[in-house]
Amino acid sequence: MRHLTISAFFTVLVSLFSAPSLFGADSLVIADFEYGNACNRIGTYWYFWCDSLSTINGGYEQPGSASSSYAGAMDFNIKGTAYPYASMGFTFDNAGAPVNLTGADSVRFDIKANKSMHVYFLVLQLTNNKYNSFYADINVTNAWTTKTVKLSVGAGGLTQSSGSDPFSKNELTGLNWSYTEEQTNGSTGKVWIDNIRIFGNPSGLHAPFAPFIAGVSMNDPVSPTVTWYRSAGATSYGLQVSSDTFKTNVVNLSGISDTMHAVTGLTSEKLYYWRVNAAAGSNTSRWSWIGYFMITTVSYDGNGSGGGDVPSSANYIPGATVTVSGNTGNLTKPECVFKGWHRTAD
Repeated sequence: MRHLTISAFFTVLVSLFSAPSLFGADSLVIADFEYGNACNRIGTYWYFWCDSLSTINGGYEQPGSASSSYAGAMDFNIKGTAYPYASMGFTFDNAGAPVNLTGADSVRFDIKANKSMHVYFLVLQLTNNKYNSFYADINVTNAWTTKTVKLSVGAGGLTQSSGSDPFSKNELTGLNWSYTEEQTNGSTGKVWIDNIRIFGNPSGLHAPFAPFIAGVSMNDPVSPTVTWYRSAGATSYGLQVSSDTFKTNVVNLSGISDTMHAVTGLTSEKLYYWRVNAAAGSNTSRWSWIGYFMITTVSYDGNGSGGGDVPSSANYIPGATVTVSGNTGNLTKPECVFKGWHRTAD
């Protein structure tokens, strides 16, 4: 048992995470680069591409559009003279197949550069029998700016830049940000992208977006509650908890309707890993990023008391403030006065 000496009472500050409303029902977060990742919410990784003479470096950096966040970054040096370019982007589907975004209204993203420049935002429709791209000319400065582009051809939206097929939201393959300039002596620059969202209600993505984990709390004294952000299009969630990075699972659930779950049957002083995925019908997303937690049990010992009862044990996760009970069970010991709890006996 663990014994404590605490002269004052503390209040547990860990609160239950509720399902947050960071992103409304009309917004799908495609990429925000948090957790140091350079992939979109569906799980396909970003690509960085340039012509054979130019050079490009791509990745993710801090700060993003919020001071503590990450952003995707493209650092380029244009050297070609015949339509040179440097670009970054991603495909909607893991295999590059077209997806149905019918019902989507617009794309919104945060963007900045190291100097004023024009960046071409491209919506791609690249299928086996069609090779079409549609662009919007974006004026970018050295300050973060939020841009919104309508997913339609016309004012406030897109202009066709390649191909001859009409714009069709039911077979789009990806998004791209491209810099192009004919320079004999070269042109260098850097562009950052963050918080890419699609607004509206797309009728079909191949699988729900993998949810982002939110946190762990211990409002219940017996079991931790894990929480995550909702996934657009999901009707239920799956949860796995493991002590050996998912070689075996102590919890393996599906069909969870809420965005939180109380986990039971765990052992104190052991490190646990957890992750969630989203489902809609027979479609299942990839697993989320992995979270972890450890449970510590605070228990009480009577230390040779002659009467009364010790308080009940309580479980906590690291970072939680411990609430230490008083002499709630009226412990007594001959010729002694109860003064509090100590970490060692006697």
